[in-house]
Amino acid sequence: VVIAGGLNPPSTPFSATEEYNGAGWSNGGALNTSRRDATLFGTQTSAIAAGGGTPTYTNSSESYDGSTWTAKPNINTTRSLAGSAGASNTSGIMFGGWLSPGLSNATEEWDGSSWTTVNAMNTARHNVEGVGIETAALAFGGSDPAQSKHTEEYDGTNWTTVNDMPTGVGELSG
Repeated sequence: VVIAGGLNPPSTPFSATEEYNGAGWSNGGALNTSRRDATLFGTQTSAIAAGGGTPTYTNSSESYDGSTWTAKPNINTTRSLAGSAGASNTSGIMFGGWLSPGLSNATEEWDGSSWTTVNAMNTARHNVEGVGIETAALAFGGSDPAQSKHTEEYDGTNWTTVNDMPTGVGELSG
C-alpha cells in the first residue's frame, strides 16, 4: 500500500509518501509537488498521483517507482477529490472531482505516457470512490453535492448507470 500527500495542520499541503508492507509503515520518496486531495492509483512500486490542491488546484501528475516520484504530463482537467481506478503507473483512469467552483464529470485515461480525455461520467460528483482497471471500472458514492447513491460502470469507452447504493455515502475509502 502507498499513500502520498495530504494536509498538515493548520492547512498546509505536504509531500510525504508512506508505504505499508503488511507489518508496518515506512517513509517513501517525497512527491515533487506537495498536495492534498490528489487522485492516487496503482501499487507501492508502480503508482500515479494526479491533481489535488497545492493549496490552489494543480493539474500536475507524477509516477512512483517504489522510491522516487517523477513528473509526468499534466491532466487535462485541473481538479481535486477525483475518483480513480488502475493497477499500475502505466494504465489507469481518473474521473469526477471538484473544480473551482463546482463538480466535474470529466474522465481521463492514463496510458503510461499521456492523459486522454474520454467520455464523461453521467453524474458529476467529487469524493467518488473507484475500483477496477482502465477498461473495467466502477465509480460509486461521493457527493453531488449531497451524499450520492449513484453507481456507474466504465467499459473502457462509456459509463453506464447501474443500481444505486442503498444509502448515499460521501468521502468513501476503498
